Parts: sequence; structure tokens; C-alpha cells
Amino acid sequence: MVRFPRREFLRLAAGAATLPVISRIASAQSYPSQPVTVIVPSGAGGPTDVIARIVTEHMRSTLGQALVIENVPAANGTLGIGRVSRAKPDGYTIAFSVSSSTHVFNGAIYALPYDVVNDFEPIGLVTKDRGALIVARKSMPANDLGELIAWMRANPGKATLGHTGPGSPAHVAFIVFQKLTGTRLQDVSYRSAGQAMQDVIAGHIDMMSASPSIGLAAARAGSIKVYAVTAGNRLAAVPQVPTVDEAGSSAVSIPRFLKSALSCYTKRCRQPKQLPCWSVPPMVCSIRRRLGICNRRPVLSGCGCWFSM
Repeated sequence: MVRFPRREFLRLAAGAATLPVISRIASAQSYPSQPVTVIVPSGAGGPTDVIARIVTEHMRSTLGQALVIENVPAANGTLGIGRVSRAKPDGYTIAFSVSSSTHVFNGAIYALPYDVVNDFEPIGLVTKDRGALIVARKSMPANDLGELIAWMRANPGKATLGHTGPGSPAHVAFIVFQKLTGTRLQDVSYRSAGQAMQDVIAGHIDMMSASPSIGLAAARAGSIKVYAVTAGNRLAAVPQVPTVDEAGSSAVSIPRFLKSALSCYTKRCRQPKQLPCWSVPPMVCSIRRRLGICNRRPVLSGCGCWFSM
């Protein structure tokens, strides 16, 4: 049996105690050393998917690794977020989602298999949406928001509203909208907002609230009618479209619930809170730092969004 002098033993013990910290520092400095999976809990072509692809395109060059987007739609994002909650807390599975939907509304109305507060490590607030467009099929007889409300009152339960599922921002906002305006709509749920927009264009459903990132192209092409924007000011991209207040009814200002923020986060590592942020988990600061230099404001400003980092 080898015996060490007390001083030598203490020195070795202290060195051994620092090994986990050194390992975490090395992990932080080398992250990422493999491709990163990006979960988008909605269908391809929707606003979250569009913006996530713009962000990850820039992150690929700054991180020096591939970022592989996987769309996991349905259940208002709970399937995709559930997958992130079950991932290893190593930073190689991250998510882009509208947090008001996947964390706030879902957490309030569903019994979820994960903790919306404690199971995830926020990376950053990516974009803020300046407002949604209230749009309808091109053949809708109403020509402005006032006429649309009057038509819905005269035809209770006839108009069909597309959204991405119970608890989505559009669904919640239009529940309030119906109560305040004395109207009644039929809900039609979709796996993605992009699919709902295609059905509005085709005339299969009557209306929806559309993020500018997916609604502007159809509006400019004249494929849909745009009645108002749920924002305090008009959008520069469609200056002819009034705000809900300008449209003449204070009651419909409630669809400002449709304004949303896109967040990025990963699985939280259950480490003591006094550890440095790069240890909980080690990649978080790396992603924050690189995401912070993503300057795509000119790309998104025309569609009513801007980066908030």
C-alpha cells in the first residue's frame, strides 16, 4: 500500500476535485463538437419554421457545425417540446418555439409530462412579432373589419377559423374576440399555420390570423383579403392595412394577444445553481454569445418581425 505525506495527499485531493470543473470548461470551449438538432414544434412553412431557418442559417457559420431542423408538429407544440424535455442536457438538442403557446397556454390548460419552468434552460428571446394579420378568403363578401364583424353576426356559426390547435395564441385570442363582438366561429385545427394559409387561399376555410412572415406574400399577390393588423402601428410592409383600432372598433383590440415572441432553449441540466452559467449546461453561454451576433433585422423587418438579441 502506497502512503502519501499529508500535504501531498491534500494536494492530490484538491486536484481531483477540480477535474469536473476543468472538464466542464473544456466542454464549454469545444462546444459544439457534433451536429445540433433543432426541434421546431410546428409544421414546415409556418412562421416559427421560417424564422428558425433564418436564424440557424447564420448559426451554422458562427458555430462551425451543422444544425439539423426537425419539424415535430401537432398538439399545439407539446409533442416537439416533450421531445426536448426527454433529450440529454448536453446542448445538442435545442428548440425554437412561440413560448406563449408552448409554455404559457399549454401549461395552463393541459396536464403536461414535463415542467415548463424547470425542465428547460432558456437560451434567448429570438424575435418579437409586431402583430398578426386578420385575413380571409378572397371571396369573403366583407370589405373591411366592420363589415366582417357584421357578416359574422348575421351568420352565426357559419364562418370557419383556422388555427394551430386549442391553446394556440390565435385560438385564445379569437375566443375573446367572439365574446366581445357577439360572434360565433367554427374552429378548424391544423398542424401548421402554413397549411391553414393554403386553405384560406384555396377558399376551404374563411379566415385566420396570420403572422406577417407567412401572410404578406399572399396579401401582396391579392390571393387573400387583409382586414387589419393586431398592432399599435401599421406595418411598413403593408402600410395600407389599418390597425384594429383604426378599423373602428375598440372591442377588437383584444387580438393583440396574437403578438408573440419566438424563444430558443434547451434541456436544463440539474446542477447546483451556484455553478457558472456555462456549466448549466456548458453550451448555453456559447449559444447565447453566437446567437447574439445574429443580425438579420433587414431580413425580417419587412415581414413584421425583428430580432430582440
